[in-house]
Amino acid sequence: MTAPAPSGWRWDSPAARKAGDVSAHARLYLRMMAQSDYAVRLAPAVGKNYVDVLDIGAGGGSVTRHCLADGARWCAVEPNPAMGEALAAQAPALAARGIRLEHIAARWQDLPKSVHADAVFAFNIGDSHHAADALFDALAPRARREMVWIVPAQAAPASFCLAGFLPADFYSDNAVNRQPAVERTLEQLGQSRQPAQIDYIDWQCRFNFATRQEAARHFLERLDCSADSTQGRALRAYLDHALQAAGDFAGNATRFAARNCQNGGNGWLAACAKRSAVVRWFFS
Repeated sequence: MTAPAPSGWRWDSPAARKAGDVSAHARLYLRMMAQSDYAVRLAPAVGKNYVDVLDIGAGGGSVTRHCLADGARWCAVEPNPAMGEALAAQAPALAARGIRLEHIAARWQDLPKSVHADAVFAFNIGDSHHAADALFDALAPRARREMVWIVPAQAAPASFCLAGFLPADFYSDNAVNRQPAVERTLEQLGQSRQPAQIDYIDWQCRFNFATRQEAARHFLERLDCSADSTQGRALRAYLDHALQAAGDFAGNATRFAARNCQNGGNGWLAACAKRSAVVRWFFS
């Protein structure tokens, strides 16, 4: 991946290395998406019955796998080992549908020029709003018919999934964090690369932390502050009253999260509203 922007979270960024095991963070992200309604909301907006897809920064494929036709070819480009493991775990279910999964453990910058597909996907990758022009120029020639990106569209840090669970004071000192990432995407693309279509989809990010301590560690890492700093103490005080016992949500609309929690619905739930932009180009 390219060098990270100061406020960005990349698997190879200084912030990620400081926080520890990047594979552990990738697995936490996969769990978070499984507990959220991200794929349920976004997959219909992307579309279905794609037969030939090049998926850049495929992650665990939570959206893409719902968009594929039986018998499709899915070329998933994903350098993170934990994400690669998640893709491999899907192979039996995909094979039952006749879908050919080809995992390329590389960065998009290192792909051979010969790699093409009818449709090119790039869902929630940092370069779609840190280097949108370069990403477009690299990917558009690989798409025979269509290119689809999913870009964060909420006014909060793009790479901090649960940022909206916190008051904006915790991160709004940075102007980049106050601007929806999709606005930066469109600015970077310039007039000649503007998309043909943009659809905005609302969804909810949810995560069930096993303990309050686990929740505090997560938010402290993402804010890059120490527990004994002024901000760290304010954060812990906020979490003490804002985290909700997961069992309190049984029987209402948020039971989706508890049903998907690995600890059976026990623990402490954090949730926030999210918005994503489905950005689309068509090619002849």
